[in-house]
Amino acid sequence: MILVREFRPNTSKGAQFRKALAITIIGNVFLAIIKSIAAYYSGSAALYSDAVNSVSDVIYSIFLIIGLSISQKPPDDS
Repeated sequence: MILVREFRPNTSKGAQFRKALAITIIGNVFLAIIKSIAAYYSGSAALYSDAVNSVSDVIYSIFLIIGLSISQKPPDDS
């Protein structure tokens, strides 16, 4: 039984997603750095936890890019 007859990846949509994720990663890295510096100088635990949250957002976005690249591959023969 063949579920996928022809694979045509939507490369323009994939490129748009990658661009959006790249912007997200850059923004979250910037936020994490600024929040870390502010937490260091102020001693605020809330700012420190928010900086850690921004770092986790960066990691999550990296996994999204990996998943997106895997989903754009053509199906295998089996």
